[in-house]
Amino acid sequence: MAEISRRRALGALSVGGVVAATSKFWWAGSPVDASVVAGTGPYGALQAVNADGLQLPVGFTSRVIARTGQQVAQTGYTWHAAPDGGACFGNADGGWTYVSNSEVSDGGGGVSAVRFNAAGAIVSASRILGGTHRNCAGGPTPWGTWLSCEENSSVGRVFECDPTGSAPAVARLALGRFNHEAAAVDASTGAVYLTEDEPTGRLYRFVPTTPGDLSAGQLYAAAVSGSAVTWVATSAAQPDRQASTTAFNGGEGAWIHDRVLYFTTKGDNRVWALDLRTQTIRIHYNASAVAGAALTGVDNITGHRRSGDLFVAEDGGNMEVCVLAAQGADVVVAPFLRVAGHASSELTGPAFNPAGDRMYVSSQRGADGVNGVTWEISGPFRTVNATDALAPDAPDGVVATAAGTDVTVTWQPAADRPDPGGVGTASYWVVRDWTTQWLVSASGPLRYVDRGVAPGSHRYQVFAVDRGNRISAGSAFATVNVAAVDNQAPNPPSGVSATVVGTNRVKVTWSAAQDLPNPGGVGVASYWVVRDWTTQWLVSANGPLEFTDTAAPSGARRYEVHAVDRGNRISGASAPARVTLP
Repeated sequence: MAEISRRRALGALSVGGVVAATSKFWWAGSPVDASVVAGTGPYGALQAVNADGLQLPVGFTSRVIARTGQQVAQTGYTWHAAPDGGACFGNADGGWTYVSNSEVSDGGGGVSAVRFNAAGAIVSASRILGGTHRNCAGGPTPWGTWLSCEENSSVGRVFECDPTGSAPAVARLALGRFNHEAAAVDASTGAVYLTEDEPTGRLYRFVPTTPGDLSAGQLYAAAVSGSAVTWVATSAAQPDRQASTTAFNGGEGAWIHDRVLYFTTKGDNRVWALDLRTQTIRIHYNASAVAGAALTGVDNITGHRRSGDLFVAEDGGNMEVCVLAAQGADVVVAPFLRVAGHASSELTGPAFNPAGDRMYVSSQRGADGVNGVTWEISGPFRTVNATDALAPDAPDGVVATAAGTDVTVTWQPAADRPDPGGVGTASYWVVRDWTTQWLVSASGPLRYVDRGVAPGSHRYQVFAVDRGNRISAGSAFATVNVAAVDNQAPNPPSGVSATVVGTNRVKVTWSAAQDLPNPGGVGVASYWVVRDWTTQWLVSANGPLEFTDTAAPSGARRYEVHAVDRGNRISGASAPARVTLP
């Protein structure tokens, strides 16, 4: 998101028609949801302002979890400035992590994470990305990472971040260089949809070469004709401005629910709906077409998976998070929460914990127009089961077995919910160490072979995806140790000496040789002792490192020693030891 002065300028441009004169706009002819109406919504009227400065529906409570420049409770971590886009991720202990972008310029941006236990208590907080520029919105991936998007003119990047902080964040340049806003991943295909915060911005789709691996693939921009969407290949090096692609007036938040991509555009206060199955698009919400609608200044968007309701944060407007909820034959738009006294701020980062009973949201610049504040909202968020709004169960029985550098992961089928009534499990994401992942069809064997895994300990987790693109919680971790591949011979033995100890008797001694790689070698098993290049004896490494030649001929003799590892790899020769027998 941009600063207030810039936002007003962009709004003036779109109203004045300057943008439309230079870009391919098609909105006037697009299908619109005629059933969206203003109302009180499923949660009823907002109550009086509470102690946290919020107006909430009956039954909902709030708490402050973080303030800019202050330590997060129960931690020593100082919360960042300008909190923006956010998401929640389930933890293996039943708790969860909320990540939050920092929209600060000149290398001051990044991402922070605050972690909760299963009871909702804060247990830790930390930085998981730093040194970046204007990290605006982003999006979670099905494999449990956070895509943090830089709103940084024509050079903005996307960073893939590990919410645990265990792995360093990685710039995913294949996702394009432009004024990034948000990202949403289609769990059924691994494609990433990206919005661009410009009045002539495009809607992008990144198709990875390998689903789940965002290091390589093809970037496309949307071209719209009527309600049909096609995709035109484009460069990842700069923003797309091809005449054949379609401009969207200030792309903002993005969210996928039931294989429909919902995204917002601030220049015209709209929420769009792109059906990923049919590649058709419609206007889901248009502020100018809904009489008395509360929602203006559309920005970040998130969905409540158990109800299918959409929640849209306002940049300006009445400083509200509004809900778009199905009620009967209509979709009702209504305020869900309102922030009092934050006129110079914007609402950012709405996200739900995995159970769907807590929402997190921030006021980016707070009451003083400078210092942000992040809240947790708890209460009776609704669940709608008339259709399948539930994700599958987490897969059970995950086993990881190493054979050399290949790891085979197997698991049991996950039931979709509700049962009966679910649309069925379509696929599984297999994730290694939070950062590397693969999509496996549910119609084939429930196994994946991860080849060429680096030596060391690795954790595998499996997520189930139903046909509505709803993703389960992660399975229990399966941990496996991959031994180093020993393709190296040992070092040559050192300290070789030869001593005459009797008639025709020579005692040869040496120091132990180190197998390679170190660490990781399979170990030295034995030694070859060689006299005069032609006569040799094999000596076990388990006994004394010595050998007595009892039939050494008279004259000058030369001895050398070679080490042999358990893979039968033989070292080079030691330095020779020379002796003369009478």
